[in-house]
Amino acid sequence: MTESSDETWSLEQGVQIFLGDQDTVEAQETQCLAAPPSTSPTHSTTKSVTLSTQQKQRLELEALRAELQRLKDQLVEIEICPMREMSFWERLAKVEHAELLKATSDNEDLRRTVTSHAMFIDEMETLLRKKRRLMPIEEWETFILPMDPLGRSRAIHQILDRQFKKMPHIHLTRDLVSKNPSSSVHRAELKPQPSGEVLFEVIERVTLAAPSHAVCAAAWQVFLGNLASPDNPFEQSYEQIDAHTVYIHASDRRHAIPCHAHILAKTYTTPTSNVIVSRSILDDPMWTSHAAGDLVEDVASWVEVVPRSDDDDDEDSCVLTVVWSINLGRLAPPESEAIHDITALLASASIARPPATPGSLSTHSIVHDLASPAAPRVVTLGNLHIYLALSILLEEPFKRAISNVIAHHHRQTRETREP
Repeated sequence: MTESSDETWSLEQGVQIFLGDQDTVEAQETQCLAAPPSTSPTHSTTKSVTLSTQQKQRLELEALRAELQRLKDQLVEIEICPMREMSFWERLAKVEHAELLKATSDNEDLRRTVTSHAMFIDEMETLLRKKRRLMPIEEWETFILPMDPLGRSRAIHQILDRQFKKMPHIHLTRDLVSKNPSSSVHRAELKPQPSGEVLFEVIERVTLAAPSHAVCAAAWQVFLGNLASPDNPFEQSYEQIDAHTVYIHASDRRHAIPCHAHILAKTYTTPTSNVIVSRSILDDPMWTSHAAGDLVEDVASWVEVVPRSDDDDDEDSCVLTVVWSINLGRLAPPESEAIHDITALLASASIARPPATPGSLSTHSIVHDLASPAAPRVVTLGNLHIYLALSILLEEPFKRAISNVIAHHHRQTRETREP
C-alpha cells in the first residue's frame, strides 16, 4: 500500500484501488496476508505493526464498499425506471418514498430559513434597542444659545440655516407644493402632534400687486424694527447680528403670566425667491429677567416671496407664502376635547378668508379675530390668547408695510400710464 515519491497514479487506478472490483481487492488482500513473516527477531515488532495497519485499511475499505453498496441500493430503490415493469403497489411505494425524501429535504431547508430569519430578527431588535443618537445633542439643536460670543454667533446661524433647509418640507407637508403657485390659500388650524403637543398654524398664500424685491425689502424692515410702533405696550429691543440677521426680544407683562419672546430672523436670497425665516430661542442665558413660571414663545415662521412670472420684464406682481407656527405645548384633557370646536371657529374667522381686494393682503390681525374683546369668541386654548397678543408686535407692522408697498407701486404705475 506504499508507493515511491516519483510514482504516478492515474484516476482510474486510484478508483480501482479505492473502490475496485471484488476480485482485485481480495487478491491484494490475500497476497498481503499470505506473505510469510520474517524469522529475524530484530524486525518482529515492525512487521506486526505493518500487519495491523493493513488490517485496519482492509476494514476501512470494506466499510466504504458497504456504504457505497447501500447508497447504490437506495438509489435503485428510489429511482423509477420506466424500462422495468413494476407492480402498481411497488411503483406507488417508490413514489411515496421519493416524496417523503423530498418533503424531508424541504423541511430542513425551511428550518434553516426560519433559523436565519430568527437570527436576523434578534439582530434587528438589538439594533433598535440601541440609543437613537450616539453623539450628544448640541445646545443649539434644542434652541439654546451659549454664553461665549464665538459659539453664540455660530449657534445663531446654525439654527436659522436649519430652518431655511426645512422650508421645502414645510411646504410639502402643508400641501403648498402641489398647488398652483398663484392660487390663494388661507388657513388657520390646530394640529395635534404625536408627542402630545398642539401646534397652532396660520398658512397664507396670496398674489400681491407689487414687485417681489420690494415686498421682501419691506417685510425685512419690520424684522429690523424700523417700522415698529412706539405705542406698543411691550418691552422690545432689536439686536442686529449682521446685515442679514437680527435678534428680537420682547416681553408682554399685561397678563397674569408674563410672556417673553426671543426671535432670531434671517433673510435669504435664492435665484428664484426671497425668503425670511424666523425661530424663537427657548433659553438664552444672556437674558436673566425671566421669573420661574413665565411663558417663553416657541414659534417659527417661513416667509417666501416669489415673482409671479418667470419673465424678467414682468415685475408687477409676486406670490407671498407665509407659514406661521406656534407650539402650545401639552393641553389639559378638557382643552383637548375642545379642539374640534375651536378648529371650526378658526375656519370661520377672517384670518382664514381671502382679502377683500385682489392683489392685496388682508389687514385683519389674528388678535382681532381670536383674542380681542370684539372677537366672536375669545380663544383661551392653553395660553394661545397670550401668545397671540404678543404676536401683534410683528404681525400688524408686517401687513401695514406690505400694504404700503402695494399702494406705492399702484401709484407709480398709474402715474407712469397717465399722459
